[in-house]
Amino acid sequence: MAKTVVATCDQEILEYIESIGGQAIMTGNHHERASDRCAEALSYLEEQDGMQYDIIVMVQGDEPMTHPDMITEAVDPMIKDQSILITNLQGDISSMEEFEDRNCIKVVCDLNSNALYFSREAIPTKSKIDKIPIKK
Repeated sequence: MAKTVVATCDQEILEYIESIGGQAIMTGNHHERASDRCAEALSYLEEQDGMQYDIIVMVQGDEPMTHPDMITEAVDPMIKDQSILITNLQGDISSMEEFEDRNCIKVVCDLNSNALYFSREAIPTKSKIDKIPIKK
C-alpha cells in the first residue's frame, strides 16, 4: 500500500494538509534531523495502521523541486534488490558557488557509487578547492 503522509511539528502545516484532504502526523519539536522526525512519524503510522512499511521515502519540505520521477528513481533499486536498504539521489555540482553553499549537500562515493559520507562543507577542505574539477 502506498501512502503519503506529512510529518511536522508545526500546527499550521498540519491544519493546512488536513484542510486539503491530506494526512499529517504531529511530531515533537525536539528533532535535530529530518530522519528523526520521519522515524517518529513512521512509528506512529505503523502502530495506527497495524502494519510495517517496507520502503519509506523522505522528501523534506525545503525540496520543492522534487519530481515524482526522482522518487521512482530512488525507490526502484530497493524494489529490484531487497538487499539495498537505502538510496539517495545525487547530482552534479555546476558552479563554485554551489560547491561552497552549505545548503548544497555534497557526497563522497566509492568507485561503485556507494556513498561514503555526506557533508554541507566543501569536500575536500578549502585548501584543496582549486584542485576540484567543476563542470561548466
